[in-house]
Amino acid sequence: MMYLLLFFFSSIVFSQEQLEPIDISESRISEDLMGIATPSNPISTQTYQSQLLESERIKTTNDITQLDASVTNNYSGSGYWDSLNIRGFSVDNRSNYFRDGLRINAETAIPLENKEVVEVIKGLGAFQNSGSAPSGAVNYRVKRPQNVQDLRLEYTERGGHLTHLDYGNTDKTIKYRLNLLNEEIRSPFHFNDGNRQLFSSAFAYELSSKSLLEAEIEWSRRSQQSLSAQSFWGTNLPSVNPELNLNNQSWAKPVVFESLFYSLRYSHELNPLWYLGVSAGNQQSLTNDRMSYAFGCSNENNWTAFCEDGSFDVYDYRSENEKRTTHSARINLNGRVEGDISQELSFNLRYSHLKETLVNQAYNFVGVGDQRGRPLPPDSSKTDPSTNLDEEILEFYFVDRLKKNDWSLWLGGNYQYRYRSTWKHNGSEKNKADNHFITPWIALSRDVNNKTFYLSYSQSKESWITPNKPDYNNPSDILPEQTTHQYELGVKSQLFSSALFYLKRPRLFDDGSDFKIEGHYQQYGWENTVRFKVKNTHHHLSLMYLQVHQFAKEVNGKFAPNIPDFSLRYLGRIDLRPFTLGARIQYESKRYASYDNELMVPDWIKWDFFIEKKHKDLTLRAYVDNAFQKRFWKEAPIQYGHHYLFPGAARRVGITAEYQF
Repeated sequence: MMYLLLFFFSSIVFSQEQLEPIDISESRISEDLMGIATPSNPISTQTYQSQLLESERIKTTNDITQLDASVTNNYSGSGYWDSLNIRGFSVDNRSNYFRDGLRINAETAIPLENKEVVEVIKGLGAFQNSGSAPSGAVNYRVKRPQNVQDLRLEYTERGGHLTHLDYGNTDKTIKYRLNLLNEEIRSPFHFNDGNRQLFSSAFAYELSSKSLLEAEIEWSRRSQQSLSAQSFWGTNLPSVNPELNLNNQSWAKPVVFESLFYSLRYSHELNPLWYLGVSAGNQQSLTNDRMSYAFGCSNENNWTAFCEDGSFDVYDYRSENEKRTTHSARINLNGRVEGDISQELSFNLRYSHLKETLVNQAYNFVGVGDQRGRPLPPDSSKTDPSTNLDEEILEFYFVDRLKKNDWSLWLGGNYQYRYRSTWKHNGSEKNKADNHFITPWIALSRDVNNKTFYLSYSQSKESWITPNKPDYNNPSDILPEQTTHQYELGVKSQLFSSALFYLKRPRLFDDGSDFKIEGHYQQYGWENTVRFKVKNTHHHLSLMYLQVHQFAKEVNGKFAPNIPDFSLRYLGRIDLRPFTLGARIQYESKRYASYDNELMVPDWIKWDFFIEKKHKDLTLRAYVDNAFQKRFWKEAPIQYGHHYLFPGAARRVGITAEYQF
């Protein structure tokens, strides 16, 4: 099956001159991150515009997994903050997320309704973020002022409803854009309902013909009882109940995320060839994280899974009033030098200060639960001290593109100074790390017939903080910096992109007591995206073939857990006036659920359909997700040495209406 699909993809690529492009997404990266905005960058990236996000009902960053085969879920329980894998490895929520090029903390709920573009940068193409996870990065580009008057409504079969107003005007001296949203969430899972709100505004003022001042502010709140993961019953894979939520005790409270973000940006044209940008932002988030938490089986002394009969230990977990603050500022200077060998240059200085202030949490054993929801008494006493974090990052990175005819040599590098300290809320277990490093990036590219062929090499540095659970031998400890190497060979155009890559990365081992570097990973893969139009049909196909092997004692050559070998995403629609019919397909092959590959989760496929009707300025759409009510385990992550299982959602039916007035 896989080879037939790859052959189909190849035939599309080699015949692409006969196809017409469609405006689904662009393969380019903005100057927010790289400094040089050109589609021929030697970087593997996908850009998702707001029109696509809204039509496909992409409301969270986790939902991007429905569009991109290189992006999969990573401990993504409904109702919690977003968590992604890119090319098989997790994206660091503290370091790998950006907003208009400013670093943010993604350990909160991030709404997408006021985002113009979501950029997914894959692997160490995110070299300017080379001080953290080499999986990739996500950059949100906020909606800026324009003339728009758009009202969007959505209703689901269980009474859920959404109202979103997008309103902007550029006819005044001060241009503006407002986004207002309210949603009542009715989840396909039981005990997983909630609500969310958003208010955001963006402003622009032309100081002169060469100077622009921009400001924006965003407030958001989401309250939703989270989905608790299942696990193996001993070593047996249980059947899937797509509606079950083990977070079903009467005393279980919702997780609440509340965030405020504001920023200011100044842009100035120094001359026709050089531009200066200065920006700064502040993010403040408050979280109440609560759950009746299912973990392990004390009756069988097994902390990696549930008991063989499906029962499990239950903990009353409450970590309330978590405060996270991120300050970020950036100065960038971009320009060109003309000549026989032309140069495009970008110099960037960025400072980020992240602070996490947590208080004592409740993490109390309250009894043994079962699959039917056996009532257990609460214990909300907060006696477990949490770990606080203070981190500062100062980095200077640059890009120099030397271009002669069709050839370009790209030179880049990142110098980073990082200070990090952690300490328990009770003042114990203080740790500090203070270091600096340089990571290089080099690429060679050639433009041929509107295609860019490239070869690149890059490095990154990263370190981890041991969880503060008392079961660990080194709780809250900061591990030493580790180096990752990546090689990539790719080709890209407006219609398609394809990349072969190899990466060698240190292996983090976590069995619930030891949290340490042990051995390394070797990753190689082939990712492809193609978009085309044939007559009255439109298609978007994304494929990923990925192998990640572990090299460490007792697991040499075995596959890394929770990574499918093959993933497919397909979007298609056919215009049959006056209606449009569409389909969305997601497929992921089997994956291993343990380091030793003894546990496994089978492959899965999900089908979504819609029918749409447009009448003047009104667009109506009816949809059904998981139309064939497939039951499947969506992912199988390992955390704290425990093997988790997250189910795919049950069938969901709804309608949307969009009116441009």
